Amino acid sequence: MKKIIICEGDNDALFYDEFFKKIHVKKRLISVYNAKYIFKKGFKEGRYIESKKIRNFIGSSKNIFLKAEQGKGYVTKVYSSIVNDIPNERPILSIDLDNEKYTKYVRRLEKRIQKQTETMKLFPKIYVDNHRIITLKISIKCRNNHLTDAYLFAFKFTLELEANINKGMDESKKRNKIRRLLKSNDIINPLKEIINI
Repeated sequence: MKKIIICEGDNDALFYDEFFKKIHVKKRLISVYNAKYIFKKGFKEGRYIESKKIRNFIGSSKNIFLKAEQGKGYVTKVYSSIVNDIPNERPILSIDLDNEKYTKYVRRLEKRIQKQTETMKLFPKIYVDNHRIITLKISIKCRNNHLTDAYLFAFKFTLELEANINKGMDESKKRNKIRRLLKSNDIINPLKEIINI
């Protein structure tokens, strides 16, 4: 099954790159798209390129589409704008909760989605809740009819805190710290479960 992962930014993209290496997913099966490069062309042009890349991915032989945004707010905004376009894809939203309760994030996501379609409601179900991360299945219903599901993979604080990544650290040091973090079964196993690889 194809998976779309929408994550917060550059460090998250490194995290997923190392994760896929660890679980032996071939690079040729992954399409990576970093929003910071596309939106240099302007918002309207960027959105056009973005939706074209997603459509191309759905029709391609690639299995994973990793989309790196520039913050949690953009993860929410992007997913809410494409939820109606990808009802069969069951994407993963990957964020840092920054010590916020997951219910607050789900409510914000629901409000954002309701700007597109007022009648949509979100129903979260916890899969894993440990001291570092939480994973949820979020059922999305419209007028009590099940529309689609999305998944949430969230660090309770931040990826950077869990991996001990500091600002200004070079990429190779970040990757080493992320590889160390990925030795933890309480992070890697729940992520493998929701990715279904």
